[in-house]
Amino acid sequence: MGIRKRNKAVAEFNMSSLTDIIFLLLIFFMLTSGLVAPNALNLKLPGSSQTKVVTPSRIDDVRIAGDGRYF
Repeated sequence: MGIRKRNKAVAEFNMSSLTDIIFLLLIFFMLTSGLVAPNALNLKLPGSSQTKVVTPSRIDDVRIAGDGRYF
């Protein structure tokens, strides 16, 4: 008797289409997040009309003694 075995279905998953979709989603979210982020916070920061220059003579010196006291 010539009994044939049935061909089993291949249980493999093609990952190439999945990587294409993930790549397109990544590009989409990167582009849209760049457009949304600058408008997220509408802050008006205060300006300054004078620029302050820190001179070395105005920098304070901090010293710590051996017993933990500082001055």
